[in-house]
Amino acid sequence: MESQELRIGNLVTLGSHNEDFQKVEGLTENMVKLPDSTNNLWVHKSMIYGVPLTPEILEMCGFENWGKFYEHSDTIVYVMHNIIDGSSNFEIQIDGVNKFYPCIDNEAYCWSEFKYLHQLQNLYFALTGYELEINL
Repeated sequence: MESQELRIGNLVTLGSHNEDFQKVEGLTENMVKLPDSTNNLWVHKSMIYGVPLTPEILEMCGFENWGKFYEHSDTIVYVMHNIIDGSSNFEIQIDGVNKFYPCIDNEAYCWSEFKYLHQLQNLYFALTGYELEINL
């Protein structure tokens, strides 16, 4: 993960297999500030890992599983209704090998594969101006 991808408020972990999500509270060129009950915890960016996107994470973010894109397809579509202008649908298409591709109303695709929650958080903020609510 590149540290320039991070924003304050992104969820990350301190280990590639860690399921304890931490919210980024501060950033410098090489360091990331995470919450700590006793003091400010600054860790080197090399210790920070992205939270992998999964269908479960998408559902925690408010996406609904709409099932297969086509009847004979491995692509599954997750939809969040009425974002941006109150009528557009934000979709994440997951192909058969768990590659995540976001689009709006099944038209404006982001052809970059998404792998991590912080990428989704950043795109959502760029599109709406609001933070993505995540129900952990």
